[in-house]
Parts: sequence; structure tokens; C-alpha cells
Amino acid sequence: MNRIVWLDYGKAIAIYLVVLAHTALYKPAEAFVYTFHMPFFFFMSGYLFSFEKYPSYMQFAKKRFKQLIIPYIILNLLTYLLWFFILRKVGDDANEAVGVLSPLMAALTVSPKAMVHDVPLWFLAALFLVENLYYLLYKNKRYSVVVTATLFLIAFLNTKYNPVRLPFCIDIAIVALLFYRLGCVLREKGDKIFKPYLFALSALVLVLAFVFNDKVAMHTNTYNNIFLFVAGGVAGCCFMSYICMILQNLCGERKFVKYIAKDTLLICAFHLIVFAGLKGVMLYIFKIDPSVLTGTVLPNVIFALLSMVICIVISIILDKLNLKKFLIPQS
Repeated sequence: MNRIVWLDYGKAIAIYLVVLAHTALYKPAEAFVYTFHMPFFFFMSGYLFSFEKYPSYMQFAKKRFKQLIIPYIILNLLTYLLWFFILRKVGDDANEAVGVLSPLMAALTVSPKAMVHDVPLWFLAALFLVENLYYLLYKNKRYSVVVTATLFLIAFLNTKYNPVRLPFCIDIAIVALLFYRLGCVLREKGDKIFKPYLFALSALVLVLAFVFNDKVAMHTNTYNNIFLFVAGGVAGCCFMSYICMILQNLCGERKFVKYIAKDTLLICAFHLIVFAGLKGVMLYIFKIDPSVLTGTVLPNVIFALLSMVICIVISIILDKLNLKKFLIPQS
């Protein structure tokens, strides 16, 4: 299957926003990124889904298990070992009273907030659940509108009346399915649906959702006003799609963008560890207290960019050592 160039731009930008949002970024800027960056990831995954490609559910489930859950297990074990032997003794986690087995237990139940060894890995397990639910719930297109409305109702009731987090990111998956569905619908309608007026409207709705809603965070199932969150997420997906299509038209296919797009999983898994290493270099070699980054924009933009470059270098090294295929099975 030929790669979709604008989606490569989307993945590259989205993973950079994930890295940037995990820095000590200026809080309003961080809150704005959180408004749409994870919905956009689920949207892009939905855009790539096709029932025709996987006529058998078991075939689909087995392949996605290999592509998402196997890396989830391997990367959790690897990053847990790094945390156990190094990171829990130095840096940001040094003063945290966390039981040595707690992160592993959190990984088993996919409890993002407690996965202190590598929080971003929650996305892999959540995406696997979203995709499987989507296949089962939307296989019969006749009921797609009813299913979507029901999912939104369940999401609303859960966020409003249920204070208990559900295991395996079930609560997150219910909300994420809405953005995944949006991606599937827009793929079916074709890219012609992206019109200039939609770009302007989506930008306006995105800004309004950000202004009138409190900070949101999908990994903790925190949406405040879920109507505003969904509206902002949908608008953000449309806005980002249009931006990426403009980049495709202006810049065409670029190898470095394609490489970043193919490496989003490793960047997701390793960037917080790279953060710790960079902060150690700042403190012990250059005698710069990492707290200087707190609440800033430009320094964190540079810090995030440098972290991504290092992640890509790590990926290249793993590739050269023929180890990358063990971390991320491709088929």
C-alpha cells in the first residue's frame, strides 16, 4: 500500500507535539496541545483502517496484537528495567515513593498515570482496544450512527457519574472511538471533503474549545466538559489534516518526514528517557539547572526537538544492529 504523504506529515507533527507537551512547557501552550494532539493520533489510525483489508476479524486481531501489544510488552519491560536500575534513583523520579513492582502492575492493567517508568506506552494498548472494538461495533454499517451516538452517551455518563477509572483503558477507548470513527468516515468520503471553509471553521471551534474548557488529558480520562472536548478534538483533527495537506502540496514527499512517521512508536516509548539523559547532561556537564525550562516556550521547543533527534539516532542504531525488528514487528 502506498504511503499517504499528508498522513506522514500528520504523524511527524503529532509525535513532536506529544514530546513537546511532556516538557516543562508554558502551561497555556501545554493545555492547547492537549486539546487535540491525542484525538488526532486516533483519527489518523482510523483513517488508515479498512474492513476490506481485513475481512476476517481473527486475522485483524492477530496482526494488530503483533504490531501493538507485543511492542507494548517488550517496551514496558525494557523501560521498566531502565527505571528500576537508574531512573528511580536519579532525576525527577528520585524522590517519588513508588513500589518497585507498582509500574509493572500498572502496565498489566494499563493504568497510565501509575506507569511511572514510561507513561506514553498507554497509547499502544488503548489503540489495540479501540481498533478491536471498532471492528466489532462498526462491521455492520447499518447501525453506525446508533453506535456512535451510544458511545458518546456512555462517554458522557461515565465521565460525569463514574469517579473510578476502568482497567485496560476501557473508559479512554470509548471516547477515542469517536475520533477513530471520524477518521474512517473522512477516508470513505475522500479528501475532497476538506474545504477552505472547513479549515476556518475548525480553527475557530478549536480555539473556542480551548478557551472555554479546562485542561484535558486523555491518558487520565479527564475531559471536564466532554462536549467541548469532543468538539475541540474533532476540530483539531480537521484543522491538522488541512495543515498537513497544505504541507504535502507545498513540500511533497520528504524522506525525513517519512522516517519520523515510521518511528513514532519508538519516539513515543523513549522520549521521556531521553529527557532524563538530557537533563543530566545539562546539570552535571553544563551546570545548568533543568528548572530553567519550567514555564517557557522556546527553550522547550528546542529541548523537544533535540530529544526527537536523539530518539531517531537511537532508532537508526537499533536498525543498524538489527534489533529494531524485535521491538516493533512489522507484520
